[in-house]
Amino acid sequence: MGKILEKVKITSLFGTAKSVEVKAVIDTRATTVALPRDIVETLGLRKM
Repeated sequence: MGKILEKVKITSLFGTAKSVEVKAVIDTRATTVALPRDIVETLGLRKM
């Protein structure tokens, strides 16, 4: 099985509209999202 890589845009819904575009591995069976710390900080995300 190969990896599926796709360019995706991730947008923060908290505060001002911030977004980043990255190449990401797509897992069609995933139920959660894992993001690197630098992207989390750039988007101003917080744990829920």
